[in-house]
Amino acid sequence: MQAFSDQPVAAASPAGLHTTAHVASDSRAHHAPLYQDDNDRSRHLHNMARLAEEIAYPVQLIAPLYEQMLARLKVHATVHDFLPILVAKNVRHALKDSVKQH
Repeated sequence: MQAFSDQPVAAASPAGLHTTAHVASDSRAHHAPLYQDDNDRSRHLHNMARLAEEIAYPVQLIAPLYEQMLARLKVHATVHDFLPILVAKNVRHALKDSVKQH
């Protein structure tokens, strides 16, 4: 299990809001940007918007959780093409679990 550091990774959400994701304390994570380039960023922002529409949650609520999951999974990913799918799946499960607890 990984601990999270107090070092946030900045990223912009689709609505232009500034969000942060705390990166796992793995040494590789401290130096890696959340998004590889503008295309990668656009792909993830689009995925956040689709996920928000699918589960009827505002993007502003999904973006921080999505970026946190992305940062966590990206550290150990060898194939980055599947990250949007895996991150969306994890966010869906996390939100379902939080609804079940209430």
